[in-house]
Amino acid sequence: MNELLTMSKRERHYLDVIHRLARYRKDGDAGLVHRHRGCPSNRGHRSETRAQVIELYKQREYRNYGPQTT
Repeated sequence: MNELLTMSKRERHYLDVIHRLARYRKDGDAGLVHRHRGCPSNRGHRSETRAQVIELYKQREYRNYGPQTT
Protein backbone atom coordinates (compact mmCIF):
# COMPACT_ATOMS: atom_id res chain seq x y z
CA MET A 1 0.00 0.00 0.00
CA ASN A 2 1.54 3.31 -1.11
CA GLU A 3 0.51 6.29 0.96
CA LEU A 4 1.68 9.88 0.84
CA LEU A 5 3.86 10.55 3.85
CA THR A 6 4.26 14.16 4.93
CA MET A 7 7.31 14.93 7.03
CA SER A 8 8.51 18.07 8.75
CA LYS A 9 12.01 19.40 8.12
CA ARG A 10 13.09 18.14 11.53
CA GLU A 11 11.72 14.65 10.85
CA ARG A 12 13.46 14.57 7.48
CA HIS A 13 16.76 15.53 9.12
CA TYR A 14 16.25 12.82 11.72
CA LEU A 15 15.60 10.28 8.96
CA ASP A 16 18.82 11.34 7.20
CA VAL A 17 20.76 10.85 10.44
CA ILE A 18 19.29 7.37 10.88
CA HIS A 19 20.26 6.42 7.32
CA ARG A 20 23.79 7.67 7.87
CA LEU A 21 24.09 5.62 11.07
CA ALA A 22 22.95 2.53 9.19
CA ARG A 23 25.54 3.21 6.48
CA TYR A 24 28.18 3.64 9.21
CA ARG A 25 27.32 0.25 10.70
CA LYS A 26 27.51 -1.34 7.24
CA ASP A 27 30.58 0.45 5.79
CA GLY A 28 32.43 1.65 8.88
CA ASP A 29 34.28 4.99 8.70
CA ALA A 30 33.96 5.02 4.90
CA GLY A 31 30.19 5.22 5.33
CA LEU A 32 30.49 8.74 6.71
CA VAL A 33 32.49 10.11 3.79
CA HIS A 34 30.54 11.80 1.00
CA ARG A 35 30.25 9.34 -1.86
CA HIS A 36 31.00 11.90 -4.58
CA ARG A 37 34.40 12.77 -3.14
CA GLY A 38 37.08 12.43 -5.80
CA CYS A 39 34.63 12.64 -8.72
CA PRO A 40 34.94 15.42 -11.28
CA SER A 41 32.63 18.39 -10.78
CA ASN A 42 29.52 18.70 -12.93
CA ARG A 43 30.35 22.40 -13.24
CA GLY A 44 33.91 21.86 -14.43
CA HIS A 45 35.26 22.30 -17.94
CA ARG A 46 37.06 19.76 -20.09
CA SER A 47 40.85 19.82 -19.83
CA GLU A 48 41.10 20.71 -23.56
CA THR A 49 38.99 23.83 -23.00
CA ARG A 50 41.08 24.80 -20.00
CA ALA A 51 44.29 24.42 -22.01
CA GLN A 52 42.88 26.61 -24.81
CA VAL A 53 41.95 29.35 -22.35
CA ILE A 54 45.42 29.30 -20.80
CA GLU A 55 47.04 29.54 -24.25
CA LEU A 56 44.85 32.52 -25.14
CA TYR A 57 45.71 34.16 -21.83
CA LYS A 58 49.43 33.85 -22.57
CA GLN A 59 49.15 35.65 -25.92
CA ARG A 60 50.52 39.16 -26.11
CA GLU A 61 47.21 40.97 -26.72
CA TYR A 62 45.70 39.46 -23.56
CA ARG A 63 48.72 39.98 -21.32
CA ASN A 64 47.14 42.81 -19.25
CA TYR A 65 43.93 40.88 -18.56
CA GLY A 66 43.67 38.88 -15.38
CA PRO A 67 42.67 39.13 -11.75
CA GLN A 68 42.00 42.69 -10.68
CA THR A 69 42.78 44.11 -7.26
CA THR A 70 40.93 47.07 -5.83
